[in-house]
Amino acid sequence: TIGPTVRPTVRPTIGPTVRPTVLPTIRPTFRPGPIDGPIFRPQDFPGREVTEVTGIGDGFERRLTENKVENLASLASMQPEELAKTLEVSEVRAMAFVDQARELLKQPKE
Repeated sequence: TIGPTVRPTVRPTIGPTVRPTVLPTIRPTFRPGPIDGPIFRPQDFPGREVTEVTGIGDGFERRLTENKVENLASLASMQPEELAKTLEVSEVRAMAFVDQARELLKQPKE
């Protein structure tokens, strides 16, 4: 009997195979320095409460009051790191609270 002849298939390559590597994207992070004093004076914003900020309810309001942050202007003047420690939240969430407080103070109260 005559059987089939099996030959390996060889594909020629030109040079080594190179796979591109994706490098991580490095984004600069801006961290402002500490504020030397309040940037918003509480007396300029009477009647503005910390509960105007979305996400700040009775529990957070109680913690803020215990730490002498009694109005929106005081909250807007805080450093996010300090607020994060006070409320026991992440710095990102604290920064969002401070940013929203600052935005609310730019708008007149309805």
